[in-house]
This record gives sequence, C-alpha cells and structure tokens, in this order.
Amino acid sequence: RTRVTGAAGVAAVASAGDVNGDKVSDFSYCDELQAGTSCEVFFGPVAASATLARGDWRLNGFTSALGQPRLGSATDLNQDGFADLLLSDDSRAYVVFGRDAGFGAVDVTSLGTDGFSLGAPTVGSLAALSSIGDVNADGYGDFAIGEPSAAGGAGLVYVVFGGPFGADQR
Repeated sequence: RTRVTGAAGVAAVASAGDVNGDKVSDFSYCDELQAGTSCEVFFGPVAASATLARGDWRLNGFTSALGQPRLGSATDLNQDGFADLLLSDDSRAYVVFGRDAGFGAVDVTSLGTDGFSLGAPTVGSLAALSSIGDVNADGYGDFAIGEPSAAGGAGLVYVVFGGPFGADQR
C-alpha cells in the first residue's frame, strides 16, 4: 500500500483523472489541518509501497466556513486532452484546468487563466459536486453541483455543461 504522510486532516479524496496528460491516472486529496485548507494532486504512477509527503500540484484559497473542501472526480470539460479538477467549498465550485506544465501553486480565489469558479446563490449552501459524464451528448464532460438548502429546503442540483472554453476562459 502507498501512504501519504502529513495528511492528518484529510477531508476529501478523489480521482484526478489524467490531469497532466501523461496517460496515467492521478489522484487528489484535501487537508483541512494544513496551514489553511489546501488540496494536492499526486501524479501517477505511484509505487505500491511508496510514502508520499507532498503532492505534485497544490491548490489553496478555499474559504469554507466548515473547513471541508469537496472533490468531484475529474472530467475533461473542454476536450483539450487533460482532465479538469472539480473542487468546492461551501460557497463556490471551482474548475481548475488540467495541463502538461506549469504546476505551481494555484489560488482558487484568483484562478484567471487556470480555470473558473461559480458562486453559490446563498453563501455556505453548496454540499456536493460530481462529474456526470456527457449528459447533453455534445462531446464535452459535464458536472453537477448540489445545494440542499435551496428552494425552501427542497434542494436543487445545477448541471454545468462543458464546452470549448477559449483562451479568455483558460
């Protein structure tokens, strides 16, 4: 088995797909006890008996009042050949575009060309997100965000369609 050290506050673990385009699966986890909540991506392959201390790509800036970021399994929203990361805190959903280089730390509060975020209609109301395949059959991966407190407590699910995001959105 492989171990990740220093992950005492693990709040979420998910597949990262192939975020760096090397044809090997990657994985991610979020830790709420590090200096501010952060998520890390580990690029595969991972040796069977490895001890991993730090991810290959770090994502910071989550603002969850609950201190619990969420990870959705990755999907290629823009069909560029790289899996895109799906993350959220209780107030925003974040898409961080995969790539083959430039894996410095990413601050999700100022994504710029690294991706985009979607705010919750009510602060603190997001509870889930997941890739959902290509539900509108347009060739791009899609994802959904759950807001259980919406509609007077009846809850809502928002479906976000992938598409050919241009240079101004990437």
